[in-house]
Amino acid sequence: MRLVTFKLPEAYLEAIDWLVKSGRYRSRSDVIRAAVARLVREEHMLIERGLRVSVEEIV
Repeated sequence: MRLVTFKLPEAYLEAIDWLVKSGRYRSRSDVIRAAVARLVREEHMLIERGLRVSVEEIV
């Protein structure tokens, strides 16, 4: 895995911390990885259904 650094609004960070404290995730990184994986799956599904344009179609 590669290290990625970015900024988040405080409200997002508080929500991420709540998810970790609730025991659903082990760390902030786990929450963010799960969120990115879900976004990628959803976007891929929309592209397959013709509801989104893929990056390849734009370039």
